[in-house]
Amino acid sequence: MKLTFPFTTNGQYPTLPARRIGHPYQNRTPPKRKKPRTSFTRMQICELEKRFHKQKYLASAERATLAKNLKMTDAQVKTWFQNRRTKWRRQTAEEREAERQAANRLMMSLQAEVVSKSLYANTNNHQTLTNEMA
Repeated sequence: MKLTFPFTTNGQYPTLPARRIGHPYQNRTPPKRKKPRTSFTRMQICELEKRFHKQKYLASAERATLAKNLKMTDAQVKTWFQNRRTKWRRQTAEEREAERQAANRLMMSLQAEVVSKSLYANTNNHQTLTNEMA
C-alpha cells in the first residue's frame, strides 16, 4: 500500500466542505430601509421632560395614556424615556465626577495651606530659639 501526501490511498486530495466567505448574516435578505428620525414638537418634548422630572419610569398604562395625550405611539414614548434615562445617568455621573474633582482640589489646597503654615511656624520657632541662644 503506497501512501501519498496528505496520506490518501488513491492519490486524490480529500474534499473539504465548502467554506463560507464573509459574515454569516451577509447572505440574508437585506433589511428594510431604516425609518427616518422622528422630530417631536416642542410641546411634546416639554410634556415628556415634565413627566420625566416627576417620574423616571412609566407603567405601560401610564405610557399608553401619555402617548395618546401627546399624539405619539407607545413605542415612541417608551424609546424617548429609555434614551432620556441614559442621558440622565450620564449627566449625573459627569456631575458626580466634577464634584469629586472639586473636592480633591479643595483638599489639596487645604493640605498645601497646612503644610505652608507649619513650615512658617517651624521657621519662626527656629529663629526664636536661635535668638534666645545668642
